[in-house]
Amino acid sequence: RFHAFEMAHKLDSTSAGRG
Repeated sequence: RFHAFEMAHKLDSTSAGRG
């Protein structure tokens, strides 16, 4: 039930960690 939320969080985390 938290696809968008998890996706956004994961994406943000990955982007921040990579960038």
